[in-house]
Amino acid sequence: MVSISSLSNTFVRGLDFSGVTSTEITSLTSDQISILSTGQISAITTSAISSISTAAIAQLSVDQIYALTVYQISYLSTDQLVSLSTSQAAVLTSAQASAISGANLAKMETADIAALTTAAIAALTSAQVGNLTTDQLVALGTAQAAVLTSAQASAISGANLAKMETADIAALTTAAIAALTTANTALLSTAQIANLSTMQVAALTTAQMSKLTTDQLVALGTKQAAALTSAQASAISGANLAKMETADIAALTTAAIAALTTANTALLSTAQIANLSTMQVAALTTAQISNLTTDQLVSLSTKQVVALTSAQASAISGAKLATMETADIAALTTAAIAALTTAQISNLTTDQLASLSTKQVAALTTAQLNALLS
Repeated sequence: MVSISSLSNTFVRGLDFSGVTSTEITSLTSDQISILSTGQISAITTSAISSISTAAIAQLSVDQIYALTVYQISYLSTDQLVSLSTSQAAVLTSAQASAISGANLAKMETADIAALTTAAIAALTSAQVGNLTTDQLVALGTAQAAVLTSAQASAISGANLAKMETADIAALTTAAIAALTTANTALLSTAQIANLSTMQVAALTTAQMSKLTTDQLVALGTKQAAALTSAQASAISGANLAKMETADIAALTTAAIAALTTANTALLSTAQIANLSTMQVAALTTAQISNLTTDQLVSLSTKQVVALTSAQASAISGAKLATMETADIAALTTAAIAALTTAQISNLTTDQLASLSTKQVAALTTAQLNALLS
């Protein structure tokens, strides 16, 4: 019987390879396999395809690789897949890439993973993505990271996620960011957090926000802080809120400020309070105002005090009002002065009363004046 390997190249190219056995395929040289037509390649049985040497696999043209069926791809051994060149990996279709087992995909060279098309990356199952090694994930380009689905992103371990390049994390879709587990989100590096887009920051769930570490929150930029929603801001613990940079607290929207719990507002540092804008101060609820500490109220500037509404001023306890600086009492609007309760007026110190302007005195109600005289 004539061996297939002894036939001329011309004769080999005319053979029907659908019936070629594993033994026969292994007898062919790499050069002989490299001359096969794409039709012959796709006709090789799965058992025969897995018998082709790694040298022969490495010598296949990109057209031959492209011609492999998903079934043939699924039967390629780890060694065969490792032998692929970057140019060969780059032509793998979505269907072909998704046919590679997670275990085999994890063995492929990082350069080959980086060579996969965005369509091929997007077609990988979450199990396949979860099997990628740290080095393979680090090798991904931003375009590849940008096509990762929510399911794929959530399949990446926290340890591996923390090793990915900051540019790749910043390339993830908002849906992918929101899909990360709270545990994995808490493992993102401060550099990765600082590099998130404002849209990504706004996409973080309240559960994710509540699990961010102090260092991660400190790493936020002012633009990122400004993107936080009311729900997100209220999800940050008071202890972590108090550690955030004063510029970031000052960047919070008025809606976010008003959404802070009274307990958390009372934990803001005096520096953070002193750095609030007048609009932020005016946005504080009466419940928040009534729970501010004496030190926080003392830290208010005259400009901030001017911004206090009548309702806010009347929410400050008489005891706390009496500790405020005389310049701040003198800065209260006439409407705020008129809104003070008789108990609050009675608690004002001699120096505070002496600091009142003629307009403020004129704004005092009869009940307030009677309280002072009694």
